Amino acid sequence: MRMGIAFTLALVLLPVGDVAAQAPPPASQQPRLSAVPNATAQEPAASGASLSPSGRFLALDVFGGFFRTAEGKIVPTPAYGQPTEKLSPVGWEIGATAKYHLRWLGLSTRVGHEIFEGLPVSYVAVGVSVQTGFWSRRSGKNVGRFFAHSLGGWAQANRTRQPDGSLAIVGIGYDFWVVRLEVDGVAAPFEGLRKGGYGRLLFGGSLPLCLRACRKGDMFNVSGQPPINDK
Repeated sequence: MRMGIAFTLALVLLPVGDVAAQAPPPASQQPRLSAVPNATAQEPAASGASLSPSGRFLALDVFGGFFRTAEGKIVPTPAYGQPTEKLSPVGWEIGATAKYHLRWLGLSTRVGHEIFEGLPVSYVAVGVSVQTGFWSRRSGKNVGRFFAHSLGGWAQANRTRQPDGSLAIVGIGYDFWVVRLEVDGVAAPFEGLRKGGYGRLLFGGSLPLCLRACRKGDMFNVSGQPPINDK
């Protein structure tokens, strides 16, 4: 779990550091302009020209939420072990998705904890996320986006003697501004659980940050540059 949390934090912090590296030098280090005017340099830009931030598109989505997983009857076995106290069926998950150059495709990582039929499981997962844009050309507003993801990772069954195992998550969802609604199918190969996996409904929030080469449909522009004219 510590490695998974460190990986998630690295995914969040690395793009921010990359943007900081793009910041212009202080005024004391910038070259001085020549006293002799340059006719070519002094010509005003064409009226139809638009400002276009340098570099390729870079964005980071940070998200998290809570969900409830299906409950069921547990058949105790020597390897499984029955929990001695009643556990909450509510689980949690946090993560981030980084996108570079391509607005519709990103690398996603998640860390979470949930209860499968009374068995508490902690997990780390990494995979890909495919997304639509927020911007609607018909209404001229940011209206929301759809997304889908497929992830695989490592899971640990807590309070039992079972060995660690793999985990698979496949799902779809919808982001409306900063509100996220997501439906997932989750499968973990622990004894006593259904082989077909479980469904879950996640409700939470998402913070879509654009770090470089932003457009109107990239939601929160934190690049410090005006959006690109993408007409």
